Amino acid sequence: MKLKFSSNIAGLLISLVILCFTIPGCNPTNISSGITPGSSTITSVLENATNTTVFVSLMKRTGLDSVFNSPGPFTVFVPVDNAFTGSGITDSILNSYSDSAVRQILLYHTIAAGLLSSRFPPGPNGKLVTANGDSVFVTVNSTGVFVNGIPVAAADIIASNGAIDAMPQVLIPATGSILQTIQADTSFSFLVAAITRASQGSLLIDSMLSTGGPYTLLAPGNNAFRNAGYATTDSINNANPDSIANIVLYHIIPNRMFTSDINGSTTVPTLNDSTVLFTVTSTTPQVLGKQNTYPANTIAVNIMAHNGVVFVIDQLLLP
Repeated sequence: MKLKFSSNIAGLLISLVILCFTIPGCNPTNISSGITPGSSTITSVLENATNTTVFVSLMKRTGLDSVFNSPGPFTVFVPVDNAFTGSGITDSILNSYSDSAVRQILLYHTIAAGLLSSRFPPGPNGKLVTANGDSVFVTVNSTGVFVNGIPVAAADIIASNGAIDAMPQVLIPATGSILQTIQADTSFSFLVAAITRASQGSLLIDSMLSTGGPYTLLAPGNNAFRNAGYATTDSINNANPDSIANIVLYHIIPNRMFTSDINGSTTVPTLNDSTVLFTVTSTTPQVLGKQNTYPANTIAVNIMAHNGVVFVIDQLLLP
C-alpha cells in the first residue's frame, strides 16, 4: 500500500530533520543503535518546528510544555497542524474541551519512555501503554511505522529527553467497548438490533462485544441493512436469531486488526468459521463477502474500542 502525505507534513519532516542536524549529537546515523540525545528538549524542538503550532498551544494550555522540558524520557506522537482538522477536530471543538480533557488527549499521544521505532514491541500491533494509562498499538513493517493503524509521517526525531514521531492524524482514544461504541451512534441502530436479536439464540454476541475480544467489527450502517432487504428493525427482530447470528458473526474478526495489516489482497477469518477478502484500491480498503457481488467500501477505519477496533462499511456482508 502506497502512503501519501500532504506537502505540509513533508514540510514538517524537512524542517525537523534540518533542525536535527543543527543539534549536537542528533545524528541520524546513530538512530539504529539507540537514542543519542540532542541538546534541545521535546518542547523546544516542537516550538521551533513550522507545523506543530496547534500541539504546542495545547501543551502550553495544559502545562505539558514544562513536562516535555523535563528530563523524561518521553516518546511523543505529535499530530501536525492539519491533522486536527483532518480528524474532525476544529478549533471550536478544542475550545469546548476542558483543560483536563485536552491533557488526557495529549497524554494518550505520550509514552513515558524514550523509544525509537526500532525499539517498539514486536508486532504487528505491539502494545504500548500511554501516559494516561491507556494503550496504543504499533506496527513496524516494510511499508512504514504505524500507530493504531495510522502511518507515521516522520519517525525518530531526536530530542534531549526522548523522541518525536510526527502523525498525519490525531490518535483518538477508545470511549467504550465495541458494543458501546456502536450503541452511541444512531446510524448503527439496525446493527445494534441485529446483535440483540442474535444474542437471543445460542450465542451471547452482545456479551462478547462488551467484554470479550479483542475483536474487529466490520460495522454496516443502517442503509446497508435496508439495501440487503431489512426494511426496518422489526424485520430484524422477527428473523430467526441463529440466522441473524450467522450474519453478525460474519462481520466479526477474532483479533485486533488495523488497515496497516492489509497489504494488497488479504483473506481474513471471521467468527462464523468463514473468511472475507480485503483489498486495497488506492488507499481505501474494500472488503468482499463470499456471497456479495461487489465489495463493500470502508467509510471509516481504525476506530478504537477498549476491546478491539471498528471499521464502518457500506454494505452487509453475506456469508
